[in-house]
Amino acid sequence: MSRSRRARRWRLLVSCLAMAAAGRLSAQASFRFERISVGRGVSQATVRAVLQDSAGFVWFGTEDGLNRYDGYALKAFRHVDADSLSLGHNVILSLREEPGGILWVGTERGLNRLDTRTGRSTAYVFSAADSVPNNNWIRSQLRDRSGRLWVGTRNGLGWLDEASKQLRSFPMPGIGPQTPVVMIHQDRAGLLWFGTVGEGLVRFDPHGGTTRHFVEIAGDSSSRARTFFATHEDPDGALWFGTGMGLVRYDAGSDRFVRCPLSSDPRLGTPLIHALVGDSTGLLWIGTEDNGLYRLESRTGTSLRFARSTSDPASLGGNSVYGLWLGREGSLWVGLVGAGANRLDQGGRRFSSIGAFTGNGSGPSSPFIASLHADRDGTVWVGTVGAGLHRFDRPAGAMRRIALRGAESVYSIAEDRAGRLWLSTGAGVFHFDRGTEQYAALRSPNCGLPTCPGLGRARLLVDRRNRLWMMGGVQVARQDMPGAPLTIFRIDGANTIFEDRAGTVWLGGRLGLYRLPDDSGAPIRYQHVAGDPGSLSDSDVRSVAEDAAGVLWVGTAAGLNAFDRTTNRATHVRLGNGLLNEFIGSILVDEGGDVWMSTNGGIERLTPTTGRIRHYDVRDGLHSDQFNVGVAVRDVTGAMYFGGAEGLSSFHPGAIHDNPVLPQVAITGFKRFNRPEELSRFLDARGRLVLPARDN
Repeated sequence: MSRSRRARRWRLLVSCLAMAAAGRLSAQASFRFERISVGRGVSQATVRAVLQDSAGFVWFGTEDGLNRYDGYALKAFRHVDADSLSLGHNVILSLREEPGGILWVGTERGLNRLDTRTGRSTAYVFSAADSVPNNNWIRSQLRDRSGRLWVGTRNGLGWLDEASKQLRSFPMPGIGPQTPVVMIHQDRAGLLWFGTVGEGLVRFDPHGGTTRHFVEIAGDSSSRARTFFATHEDPDGALWFGTGMGLVRYDAGSDRFVRCPLSSDPRLGTPLIHALVGDSTGLLWIGTEDNGLYRLESRTGTSLRFARSTSDPASLGGNSVYGLWLGREGSLWVGLVGAGANRLDQGGRRFSSIGAFTGNGSGPSSPFIASLHADRDGTVWVGTVGAGLHRFDRPAGAMRRIALRGAESVYSIAEDRAGRLWLSTGAGVFHFDRGTEQYAALRSPNCGLPTCPGLGRARLLVDRRNRLWMMGGVQVARQDMPGAPLTIFRIDGANTIFEDRAGTVWLGGRLGLYRLPDDSGAPIRYQHVAGDPGSLSDSDVRSVAEDAAGVLWVGTAAGLNAFDRTTNRATHVRLGNGLLNEFIGSILVDEGGDVWMSTNGGIERLTPTTGRIRHYDVRDGLHSDQFNVGVAVRDVTGAMYFGGAEGLSSFHPGAIHDNPVLPQVAITGFKRFNRPEELSRFLDARGRLVLPARDN
């Protein structure tokens, strides 16, 4: 045996042995699955086949029709008795694309050639001479390099006679007339591989006409071991097979199969594998029956398992995976039994999320984030409703709860020059020593703090002069030094408080934006004025931030404003400018000058120099699309944190990149004179939309 063959055989053995040791049970925290099920328009909950076509559409083969997904909506293609150009049957078993917008659809009653541009289908079934019960059940299909289209049926192997437009049986040693053929593959050498249910694997040389029948797989000749549902040929030329007894790898150099365990956990057993798909780097995705989805680094043997979690809506939607497809943009599309389809962005979670924080020993956990603060040392402090104060060390990924007896809800956090934290709780305002973790209530001669009227659940700010500001529901108080009397400003409905680089304190409330006086005097208010485009877009101000150029960004219940403090004029950013939601709850500005906003529909990112707005939501890894007002912070590293009623999302802006694969544009419908028209009637042979001259 040559040295290269010995080396390849050694890598094969080592990688498969390593899988058992390296397999980890779950990677749920690192990836987020988008669920596309019946509630979003999938025609039936079991998706047996998935394919993304060259136009970018994703097709789901269900048990009640074929669905086309354009990223927003689904369109169903079904059998219609009175329409000979509709699909031949509604149970879809296999999908394959050919040039020209042609989709070959395997159903329970034959093979269909669907022209995706017109929606018209041609059905092919076995001739009367070949017809036996169930042999029009097309589970697998392949057009080989000679141009022959093969089909695997419940009753043997067949091919399409395109001259007669009929399917015909193809007798082959090892494949009897009652043998289901569920897998077809042509390898780099041109050899054809046919996988059966219970009868093993057949390799066929279409040039020499010779066959080889494999009935003992990795020392096992049981019916399950001889069932081959799926295959993938990796970059090294090795063939991986999904069988009824797990994953096996065949190496032509050593002419042997090696069983590759996916996990060392005996509780998971040896799964039946329905689907395999891999990429050019050697990454392999494995869909199982009742055992979830696995991701395998084939060259190192490292595997991760994904399974459905009832407590995590971003987990895999179901544990039986029948279909897999790798999209050009890096997404993995997953067809599930009883749970529709899922989409996984393989970039992982660019946004990290925490969904619950532990409360006191007897109380429940709480996901409701009421306050955030990043201190000078890089620690992020998280205040919750009902679960107290938490200390988060981002580099270590560690979260620790701080016991605050009688003050389990922390509504605001600020830090003074001495490094002490000030906490606004349901029991009043406290100063907290970060080192000793001891705390004491704030007192003032002219107010019975911590229960000062009008300052319940106050928002806090310590300004550059080390003065403590407390913003309540009906008034704002300032304490210039510990123990000093409070200076009171009567402002109703305050939402947020902010200090700019010049030391000016700004307050946002239901009735406008307020510029607070430095020492004494009345606040100056800026509001929305009907008919004045330079006034604020809305008087209900929810958030305020400042960028490096000195622009004051003001978030309202109806849009974002770039406020010029020299002219006191505002420039509006609203739906017409690209926002998807106008309720701006919190604002942060990154090092590059981009403005990040939490809304009631996710997070928006504005690049002021270009006016471009990008949108992020739960599909990108956010814990939710809903966030709490004023609950956002940027730490010393530039990482950002946004809190909501269902948890906390964090990310570094530098890690959030645009998709490098530009999405394709496709016309899915149009209106003529404001009336919807059937698109296929106006498409030419090249798929272009052509209208009569009178309609132009």
